[in-house]
Amino acid sequence: MPGSINHFEIPYNEIFSGALQIILIIIANFLLYKFLIFLIKKLLAKGSDGKHTRSETLITLIASTIKYIFYFAVFSQILDVFGVSIMSILAVAGVSSIAIGFGAQSLVRDVISGIFILFEDQFNIGDIVSIDDKTGTVETIGIRITRLRGLDGFVHIIPNGEIKVVTNMTKEYACAIIDMQICYSDNTDRAIEIIKNETEKIIEHFSFILEPPNILGVVSMDEGIVIIRIVAKCEIGKNFEAERELRRVIKRRLENEGFSPPYKKIALDKTI
Repeated sequence: MPGSINHFEIPYNEIFSGALQIILIIIANFLLYKFLIFLIKKLLAKGSDGKHTRSETLITLIASTIKYIFYFAVFSQILDVFGVSIMSILAVAGVSSIAIGFGAQSLVRDVISGIFILFEDQFNIGDIVSIDDKTGTVETIGIRITRLRGLDGFVHIIPNGEIKVVTNMTKEYACAIIDMQICYSDNTDRAIEIIKNETEKIIEHFSFILEPPNILGVVSMDEGIVIIRIVAKCEIGKNFEAERELRRVIKRRLENEGFSPPYKKIALDKTI
C-alpha cells in the first residue's frame, strides 16, 4: 500500500511544481515588462525637451512592441515547462510559415512605416493631420495602424503602410489666409494702405497672431472685383479664428472709409 501511495504522489508533485513554475514565469515576466516600460518612460521624459506628445507616441509604440515580445517569451517558457521545445514547433511549421510569410508582408510594411513615422517626427498624438482624404486629430499611433478622430466625430483607422502623403497642420505655427474683395473702380493703393494700417493694430488685441500680417497685394481681378490677399502667422489651431477676426475688422474699416460692397458684373446677352 505505501508503494501505491508513492506511485500517485509523484504526478501530483510534478503538476504542482509545473503550475508553480508557470505562475512564477508569468509574474517575473510581468514585473520585468512593467520595469522596462517605467524605465522607457523615464528616459523619454528626460530627453523630450517638452515634446510630451512625441514621448507619449513613442511610449505607446514601444510598449506595444515589447508586449508582443513578452507574450512570445512567456509562451515559449511555458512550453519548456511541459518539455515541449519551441524550436521543434517552428520546424514543424516551417512549410506553412512560408505561406504565412507572404501574407505577413503587409503587416511588416505597416510596422516599419510606423517606426519611420515616429523617428522622422512626421506627426504625433494630438496633432491635426490630413492623410489622403481623411482629416482629424491623431488619437493613437500603434505598431500597425494610426487612428484619426475626424471633426464629425468619426474614427478613421489607417494602416501605417498605406500612408503616402501627410499634411500636418500643427507644426510650429499656422497661417491665416484672407482674401478681401473690393470693387474694380475703388482705389486699390488706398485700400491696401488702410488694410495694412488696420492689421498692424490687430496684433495688440489678439495674442495668438504672432506677427503683423503680411499684405501680399492684388492676387486676382475678375468680373469687376479686385482680390487683395493677407497672410498672418498665428498659433497652431488658431488660424481659423484669426481669419474670422481679420475679415471682421478689415470689412468694418473699409466700410467706414467709404468703400462700397463689391459686386460682380453680369454680362448681358445682346440679341436682336
